[in-house]
Amino acid sequence: MTLVSTSIRDWHRRGVTLAAFLIPALSLAVPSGYSWGALLLCVGAVGILFSTRREGRPRGALVRYAVVVGLMGLLYSTDAMTIQGWHWNGLDRTAKFVLALLALAAVATSPVAPIALKWGIWFGALGAGATALYQLLWQGLPRAEGYTNAIHFGDLALLLGVWSWAWAYQDSSRNRWLGWLAGLAGLYACLASDSRGAWLMMPILVGLVVWLRKGMRKPGTRRASSRAWGVTLIALVLTMIWQWPTIQQRTAKAVQEIALFRTQAVETNPANTSVGQRLAHWQLAFQMGWDRPLTGWGDDGYKQEKQRRIERGEAPSVLSAFGHAHNDWLEMWAKKGLPGLIAFALLMAIPALSYWRLLREPRPAQDTVDRSPRHAAALCGLTLVVGYVGFGQTQVMFAHNSGTMMYLFMNLLFLSACVRLPGLEKAPDEHPLTTRTAPGDVSNDVTLCMTMGNRPDLLDATLRSLLAFHSFKHIVAINDFGDEASNAVFRRHCPNGLLVAAATGNGHHKAIDLLYAQVKTPHIFHIEDDWLFTAPIPFAAIFESLATHPDISQVCVRDLQDFVRDDLATPPQRVANCNLPLFKLTAIHDQWYGYTFNPHVITTRLVKSLSPYSAHRKERHISRALRQNGLYTAFLNPGGCTHLGDENSVTAMVDSRRTGWKKQLLATLPFRR
Repeated sequence: MTLVSTSIRDWHRRGVTLAAFLIPALSLAVPSGYSWGALLLCVGAVGILFSTRREGRPRGALVRYAVVVGLMGLLYSTDAMTIQGWHWNGLDRTAKFVLALLALAAVATSPVAPIALKWGIWFGALGAGATALYQLLWQGLPRAEGYTNAIHFGDLALLLGVWSWAWAYQDSSRNRWLGWLAGLAGLYACLASDSRGAWLMMPILVGLVVWLRKGMRKPGTRRASSRAWGVTLIALVLTMIWQWPTIQQRTAKAVQEIALFRTQAVETNPANTSVGQRLAHWQLAFQMGWDRPLTGWGDDGYKQEKQRRIERGEAPSVLSAFGHAHNDWLEMWAKKGLPGLIAFALLMAIPALSYWRLLREPRPAQDTVDRSPRHAAALCGLTLVVGYVGFGQTQVMFAHNSGTMMYLFMNLLFLSACVRLPGLEKAPDEHPLTTRTAPGDVSNDVTLCMTMGNRPDLLDATLRSLLAFHSFKHIVAINDFGDEASNAVFRRHCPNGLLVAAATGNGHHKAIDLLYAQVKTPHIFHIEDDWLFTAPIPFAAIFESLATHPDISQVCVRDLQDFVRDDLATPPQRVANCNLPLFKLTAIHDQWYGYTFNPHVITTRLVKSLSPYSAHRKERHISRALRQNGLYTAFLNPGGCTHLGDENSVTAMVDSRRTGWKKQLLATLPFRR
């Protein structure tokens, strides 16, 4: 491994981290603040797609979310077809969905750092509160509206507030007081907006955070004190008292307008009120949806048909000033019919189910992995979806840039921050160690897996030294180069071993997938064909360490001194409560030392979680994924093997061959002469 801090990938990771901070942090505090971070994500995605090879692939929830986003974008693209013909402005909403799909490439390559989300949300909520205070006290506005409109400002400020509390509960440092304060600022901005739809959702979202906050903290860390909850409650009550006259007035007015609409007195024009308009819009959209339940009217057709019905006296004239139905669900029903309604339901349900599964997953016994950041991100994501479902009952959230961009991109960030390797939520399988007939016999618990090729002399030395200490019942090997000399050495030393038949040139990670697909035992001992084993491997103790320390991804048996320099400021840390002298190097680098292909022992359960290996470009990307899930490689010291292939690297041979082809190709180009 080489430390190149200024590499393209490092800059890309920093860009994704910055974007994850900027999207919520600037969302309500500056005009179109939600767009700056989104633009940065898209620029990073373009750089990934056109300047380098793909390193990561979207997995699980991100894939499902991408499908429903693409489906909705496709449905909205029909808005470009108007009665007068094709209209490019009709692709405005579709473009936002396409940008969200583009940004997926960025977060798939570099998953979002939860800490960036936390600080971005806190700053965003504080910015929303400061904006509301400025507009009410200094500008003298009747209600806070930010830089969008009062309804969307209040809705999004409420979300930022409850997200801040979710992250404050997860945080165990002094900084969490900033999170509690940010939550109050967000809720104040919501109250100051006079957005009644947000007021109705406030107790639901706050209750959701309080209910699902359990299990968000790593065992053994301190929970939020009763003092924090007490101060928060007092501050919330004081804020409610401050805004109570406005709240009471707006609530009473809503009740009065509902009663007025029910009277249907034409002379009072019941639809010419805030609530009356919504009720009239809902009635009209519901009726229009039933007229075309399969195709809908389309955006332009909806407006034209609504105007015709107004002219015929079938709808109030005040409705002509609005191009939407003031309800997300009825909007889709009237404009896109049943297909649009189903697609919109999937857009809400798919991310919500992903968040719910993570929040409700059981915590394994003896679990030392800190899952709280992912739980906080999942809780924020769930409140995002629930909030939009509630807000969408009285407003079309996707009719405005702020509503569309915040839902699409914040879901993308939350899902990326929630991504963890499948299977990590399960407790390690219990595989009692079988009684052995000899100290070196580990035949019933582990499969020896080996990659080899083009180095028969090194392979002979590797197998000769290893089999002098151990015998294996299960041996699997793959030769991605297909040379017969290496195959002959393998058959001579391992007559009962399985040599996986595969086409040559698959590449290392695809070969690993084929190799590990043959494993049936609970553990894998992975080696390559260029190692000299100098001591027996304590397999039984390693198995026990993996079972009792679920935050250890693998135990590497290479000599620790090969990784540690004398000038390191932070020495290796010994793994606590372990029966072996195991050390971790996580303090040296924040992404590496989570995985290595050097000789190691690993559980088959974790291997299945990582599969397919071909989804990861290089070893460091597997390490990065594991480190983000709280896992690390433990190094046995002293180790049991040394490297033989420094002067005979197959990778170097392949790279030089590829470089030679590049040089020959470039030499033929006229501008290179």
